[in-house]
Amino acid sequence: MQTLLKLFRKIKTFFKIKNQDKLAFIKAFIYMGYFRAFILFIPFNKLRKRMGKVKVESPQDVDDECYKKAIRIARIVGIVSYHTPWESKCLVQALTAQKMLKEQGVSTTLYLGVKKENNQMVAHAWTRCGNYFVTGGSNRHGYAVVAKFASKETNETECTCNIGGGTAKAASKHPCHKTENGQHNDNGNH
Repeated sequence: MQTLLKLFRKIKTFFKIKNQDKLAFIKAFIYMGYFRAFILFIPFNKLRKRMGKVKVESPQDVDDECYKKAIRIARIVGIVSYHTPWESKCLVQALTAQKMLKEQGVSTTLYLGVKKENNQMVAHAWTRCGNYFVTGGSNRHGYAVVAKFASKETNETECTCNIGGGTAKAASKHPCHKTENGQHNDNGNH
């Protein structure tokens, strides 16, 4: 009977929240189930391809709107991960947060780290947006980063002229790559 009352209170609380947040909670729940199943049944190499650009980090400086979105998603992922019937630990949370923020056009970096604890290797995953750690950041200390993946929404765009190594970030010092509003220009006259 207690369990039924608890479930009823949770359903009642769910219906009190804003529709936009309801949708985000449902998405987070679905993504967590999807990523948990992916982790359990699919080889890591296939999962790795969905994590973003390998060895690339998202920008450290983002605008206030991105921080607001990241804080909102962090809250939603934290709440939903506590209530899933399956295990939703750090990697599931990090992948879910990265996916939800990517859908909103927010760049993130997902980190995978390891450390030795009681003679065993322990792994951890966390997600960063700007200078804000969306998931797992409070537990990241002591872990050696072994991989990082930037969501594909990074500000680093590909450049076809190969000035500066082929990226707009590196080539931005080349005068043909800047327009009047500071955007990348791929039409450069060399």
